[in-house]
Amino acid sequence: MAAIFGGYLFTNVMSLLLFFLVVDLGLLTQQTDQPNIPVIHTLANGLATTGMVSFAIYTAAVMWVFRTPAVGRAWIGMLLPSIIGLGVIFLILPASIRGLLHG
Repeated sequence: MAAIFGGYLFTNVMSLLLFFLVVDLGLLTQQTDQPNIPVIHTLANGLATTGMVSFAIYTAAVMWVFRTPAVGRAWIGMLLPSIIGLGVIFLILPASIRGLLHG
């Protein structure tokens, strides 16, 4: 259960955090004036990129849960980073990023 539900929660929070960090760091841009700098050109590409990365995050989370010897430790390992990630999303990132969540 920790692998399925905890991994799902962890993956979604980390994917959201990754997407908002990509937006916050300015990697999401419409400009192509410097072709040698890798950027994500549209919002749809940013979402697709973080969606693809989420498969790797979920796979790693499930593998970690099955490698962990104790069930409690597996749950803590999934829930604690998820709570911290949500805190980073809502408290540290600027209000413009929080505005994306509300519409």
